[in-house]
Amino acid sequence: MKKTVLLVLAVLLFRQATLFAWDAEKMNRLFLEGEAFYEKRKYQEAIRKFEEALEVYPDNVFAQEYIKKAEERLRLEPMEERKKEKREEIWQKQDEKQAKIFLKKQQKILRIEERQRVGEERFKKLMKLRQQREELRLAQKASLEKLKLQEKDSLAQAKKMEEEIQQAMQKAEASARLIQKQQEIAEDDQEKLRELTENKFKAEQEKLKAKQDKYKRAAEEKIAENLKQAAEKEAGLKKAKEEKIRKEQEKLKAKEERYKKLTEEKIKKGMAEKTKQPESKEGAQ
Repeated sequence: MKKTVLLVLAVLLFRQATLFAWDAEKMNRLFLEGEAFYEKRKYQEAIRKFEEALEVYPDNVFAQEYIKKAEERLRLEPMEERKKEKREEIWQKQDEKQAKIFLKKQQKILRIEERQRVGEERFKKLMKLRQQREELRLAQKASLEKLKLQEKDSLAQAKKMEEEIQQAMQKAEASARLIQKQQEIAEDDQEKLRELTENKFKAEQEKLKAKQDKYKRAAEEKIAENLKQAAEKEAGLKKAKEEKIRKEQEKLKAKEERYKKLTEEKIKKGMAEKTKQPESKEGAQ
């Protein structure tokens, strides 16, 4: 009788151990699937898998804890999305503001360049008009000098005619020498006047060219500086944004690794306790 009772108990224990091993395998599979869904942020699927694991083993505290975390994530996810949208909207507004500022600067530079171009054209027209006036003045002066010379020549000829009556040959030679000398002086004066005018015109042209080069260099340096500042500012904003995203990703990754490590430790601890419980029961029997 005693042997029969022991045999029945042994059969029952064997069946219970087989059933427990099958349930533990199913519970581990469901738990790992739920954990994978949780890491992928598919919280609804994760909750369903953890609930199935609890149906196999209701005392699984890790599955219960994951269900609470997933429900909390589902509750906080819309708030995080709104925060993310708000940050993106702020960044977009800042980018638009910087673009508007850059466009205004470029428009201002273009207006300055247009004013410089108009000023240069006006200056060229003014210089051309001055040159025409100077040429007209020189022509008038030359005409007046010619008339004066003609008058002098007429007087000299009249005087020479009077003197020819008195001293024909001597006065004629003296008059010829005088006329020749006057012509040489007139030619020297005209040459000096022409050189002086050309030198003055060249000096004014050089001054104008130097001034134009100075304005052009200043405008080019200003444009280069504005473009450099805009590029540096844009690069700074982009770098700050990338650095912020990288830090958030590192925090999230560290948090997920910490949760994963804690879960693995809890699972190992739970499995170790479950393994010890059957051994203690067998020892007690």
